[in-house]
Amino acid sequence: MRLVNFFKYIIIVLILFIYSEIEAYSFDTLKYKLYVDSVANWANSSFNKAINIGKELYAYTEKINDKSSYETVLNSLSLAYYFSGNRKESLLYLNILKKLYQNQNNLDKLSLIYNRIGAIYQDWSLYTEALNYFNKAYTLALNSKNQARIAQCYNNLGLINKEQGNYDKAYEYFIKAKEIYSQLNDKRSLAYTLNNIGIVYKRIKSYDKALSYFLQSIELKKSIGDTKTLPNSYGNIAELYLDQNDLKNAEKWFKESLLIRTQNNDQENIMRDLLALSRLYTLSNNLPKAYEYLNEVQLKLKNNSTLLDIVRVYNETASLYYEKNNDFKNAFIYFKKAKELSDSVFNEKTHQKSIELEYIVNSEQKEQEINELRYENQKALEKLRNELTFKYILLIILVSVFSILLILFIRYKVGLKARLAIEEKNIHIEKINEELVTVNDELEQRVKERTEQLEKEMKIKEETLQKLEIALKKAEESNYLKDAFLANINHEIRTPLSAIIGLAEVLKSRINKTNPEVEKYIDGIVQSSNRLFNLLNNIIDLSRVQANDVVPHIESCNPNQLVRNVGDLFVFRINEKKLNLSYILGEVPAMKCDKDLIFKVLVDILDNAVKYTEKGKIEISTSHISNGKEVMISVSDTGIGIDESYLPHVFETFRQESMGYNRLYQGAGLGLPLSQRMVKLMGGRLEISSKKNMGTTINIILPVSEEKVQHQTSPVFTQENKEIPHAKILLVEDDDFNALYIKTIVESIATVDWVKDGASAIKAVETSEEPYNVVILDINLPNEWEGISLQKTIRDKFPIYNNVPFVAQTAYSFNSDKEKFLNNGFVEYFSKPLNSEHF
Repeated sequence: MRLVNFFKYIIIVLILFIYSEIEAYSFDTLKYKLYVDSVANWANSSFNKAINIGKELYAYTEKINDKSSYETVLNSLSLAYYFSGNRKESLLYLNILKKLYQNQNNLDKLSLIYNRIGAIYQDWSLYTEALNYFNKAYTLALNSKNQARIAQCYNNLGLINKEQGNYDKAYEYFIKAKEIYSQLNDKRSLAYTLNNIGIVYKRIKSYDKALSYFLQSIELKKSIGDTKTLPNSYGNIAELYLDQNDLKNAEKWFKESLLIRTQNNDQENIMRDLLALSRLYTLSNNLPKAYEYLNEVQLKLKNNSTLLDIVRVYNETASLYYEKNNDFKNAFIYFKKAKELSDSVFNEKTHQKSIELEYIVNSEQKEQEINELRYENQKALEKLRNELTFKYILLIILVSVFSILLILFIRYKVGLKARLAIEEKNIHIEKINEELVTVNDELEQRVKERTEQLEKEMKIKEETLQKLEIALKKAEESNYLKDAFLANINHEIRTPLSAIIGLAEVLKSRINKTNPEVEKYIDGIVQSSNRLFNLLNNIIDLSRVQANDVVPHIESCNPNQLVRNVGDLFVFRINEKKLNLSYILGEVPAMKCDKDLIFKVLVDILDNAVKYTEKGKIEISTSHISNGKEVMISVSDTGIGIDESYLPHVFETFRQESMGYNRLYQGAGLGLPLSQRMVKLMGGRLEISSKKNMGTTINIILPVSEEKVQHQTSPVFTQENKEIPHAKILLVEDDDFNALYIKTIVESIATVDWVKDGASAIKAVETSEEPYNVVILDINLPNEWEGISLQKTIRDKFPIYNNVPFVAQTAYSFNSDKEKFLNNGFVEYFSKPLNSEHF
C-alpha cells in the first residue's frame, strides 16, 4: 500500500513538473524584448530585480534561439551579480560570454569580457591572473583596432600596476589612455583617467601635480553632470591636503564631497565622509565639532551595523577623539573594539579568499559540467514540449514508474555499498580538515618567524644606515681637509716660487752680458722654476677635476684662430730644435668649449709633441666630422711614438712609458690624463693613435656651436710721449724676497714704501704726508689681518683712499679667488708667481 501511494505521489509531482516547465515564466513572453531592455537598465541599480527576471529571460532566450537577446541578458546578469557583490556568479556568466565570442571570433567584445574578468580577479587581489587577462584584452583590442577598447586596457593595466606599487608603469599606461580619450572626446572616461593619474602622483607625494589632475577631472565631471563619481575626486583632494597637514583645505573638500553624497543618498560613503571630518576636527582640537559628526555616524550605524569596515573606522576615530579629550579609558575601549574588528575582518577576508581560490581552480570544470547538464536538460525539455500529448504523458508515466522501480531495486542492491563509501568519504573529509588545521598552524608559525626575521633585517639595515651616515660625514670632512690642504700647499709653494722666478729675472737683466755662463745658470733657474710651476698647476687642476670642482664656461670659439694662437707660443722652441711646423686648417664652424680649458689642453699636447720629437715635423689640422656635428683638431708629430702595449694606460695619472732609472724624458705623467678629463668636461672626447718610432696623432673632438663667433677688431692704442709722474706706492707683503722683487720691478717709476702687516700698513697711511697713488696688498697676511679686510678698513678710516686703486697680489690662483677679490674693491689681481711685464 505504501508503495502504491508512493507511486501516486511520484506521478503527481512529475505531471506538475511538466506543466510547470510549460508555463514557468513570470513575464509576458510576447513582450520579452521590453524585459530584456529593462534588465539591462536595472543591472547597475536594481540588481536584485535584474537577477530574478534575468535568469528567466536567460532560459527563455536560449530556448527560442534569440541570439541577440541571449547575449544582452548574459551581459546584464554578469553586471548585476558584479554590482551586487557576487563576483563568482558574475564570473560564471562572463565565461559563458567568453566562449560565445570565441566561437563568433568577435575580437572587440572578447577584449571587453577579458577586461571584466581581469577586474574580478583584481578585486580578489589575484594580481597575476588579473594581469594575464588584461594583457590578453590588450592584445585583442590592438587586433580589433578599437581605440576606446585600447584605452580601457591601458586604464586597467595602469590600475593593477598602481595596486602593486609600480607607479612609473601605472603612470605610463594612464597617460596613453588619456591621449586616446582626448582624441575620442570621451569626457567621462577622460575624467576617470585624470583622477587615476592624480592618485598616482598623490601616492608618490607629488601633491601639486596630483591636485592639478584632480581639478581637471572635476571640471570634466561637472561638464557632463556626473554627480555619482564627482565626490570621489573631492575626497581625493581632501586626502591630499590631509597628507600635507593642511586641515583647512581638507575640511573644505570633505564637505563638498559630503554635500553631493547626501544629494545622491549614498549612505555608506556619507558615513565615510562624516568620519573623515570627525577625525580632521579631532586633529585640529575642535572636539565639539568632532563629537557632532561622530554621533551622527553612530545613529546611522544603528540602522545598518553590517558594514564592518565602517564600524572599524568609527571605533578608530572614536578612540582618537577620546584620547584627545584625555579620556583614556574610553579611548582604550574603542581602540580594542577596532583591533578586534580588524582581526575578524582579516580572518573573514582570508576565509573568503581561500573559498575564491578554490572556486577559481574548479570554475572551468564546473562551468563545463553545468553547460552540459543545461544543454541535456534543454534538449530533453524541447523534445518533451514538441511531442507532448496526453498519450505521451501516460507513456512517460509508465516509463517513469518502471524507472523508479528499477532505481529502487538498484538502490536496494547497492545501498550498503553506497553507505560504506559515504562513511569512507566522511573519514577522508575529517582527515582533510585535520590537515587543514595543521597547515593553518604551520602557516601562522611561518608568519611569526618571517615577522621576526624582517624585524632583525630592519634592525641590521638601520645599523648599516647609521654606519653609512658616519662614513659619509667622515668623507665630507676628509674632502674639506683635502681642499684646504691643496689651497694651502698651492699658496705655500707659489710664494717662494714667485720670489725665485722674479729675482732670477731681475738678476738676469742686471748681470754683465759678457759672462754667458752665468746667464746660462740663471736660465736654468728660471726654466726649472717654470717646470715646477707647471707641475703644481697640473696637480691642482687634476685634483679639482677629480673633485668635480671645475665648472666649464661653454661658449663659441674659432678653432683655426685658437690653433694659430697656441702654435705661435711654440715657434721659438720648434725653430730651436730645427723642426717643421705646418698648419692644415679647413673651413670649419665654431665649436662649443671653455676657451681657457681648450687653450691649456692644446698647450699641453703641443708641448708633448715638441718634447718627444727630435727630427721631422709637427702638423696641426682642423676638420669637420660626424656629418657636420663635430669639429676635430689634430696634432701629429714624427717623434718617438708610444708602444702599443702602453696605449691602454696612456690616460692614467702619473703613468709613463719609461719609469725609474730608465726614464728618457722628464715629466710627471699628468698632461694627457688632465687633458682627457678637461675635454670630457666640455662634452668632447680625446683620441690617440701612435706607433713606436713613427710618431703620434692626438685628436681633440668637440661639438659644433650653433652660435657664430663674432670677429672683433682689437682696438689700436697709440702711446704718446708723455712724462709719467713719479708715483708713490704702498706695498704690504710679509715675504721679504717677494717684496724685494716687486720693489725692484716698479722702483723705476715709483717710490715704494714696504710694510709687512696690516697694523704697519695703517700706521704708514696715517703718517704719510700725501696719500699713496697705489696700494699693493698681499691677501694672506700675518696676525689678525688679511688683504680684503685691510683694504676695507683703510677705505673706512681714510675716505680719501676711496679713489685710490688697490691691487691684490697673492698665491691664491683659482678663478673663484679672482672673482672674489675683484668683487670686494680691488681693481686688479695678480697670482704668484708674478709676470714682471704684466705687473
